[in-house]
Amino acid sequence: MQFKDDPGSASSDLQAEQNHNQNPPSDQQVRTSRATMVEAVSHKLTSLFTAIIGNVELAFMALGEENLATPNLHAIKKATYTAQGWNAKLLSLMEECRREVEGPA
Repeated sequence: MQFKDDPGSASSDLQAEQNHNQNPPSDQQVRTSRATMVEAVSHKLTSLFTAIIGNVELAFMALGEENLATPNLHAIKKATYTAQGWNAKLLSLMEECRREVEGPA
């Protein structure tokens, strides 16, 4: 049995949707939410790039410098470092945007 104010009831879901439609999030809330999402993606990318570089280094150790795959491994490593740089710039820009929205600490 569900009651009118039960958080899992259909009427409370409908009420929450009606409240959201009557009181949409402010621009600041939307921007803060987007900043948080971009920041989370950026941190995931950082982890991915670190794993790629680690695996390239392991491949270098396993194959040696004279292997035919070495030029490709160097290209992968260079591209990953480039992507890390872009990701760092994105994160820096995101921090600037967050400070603009939230104001000084």
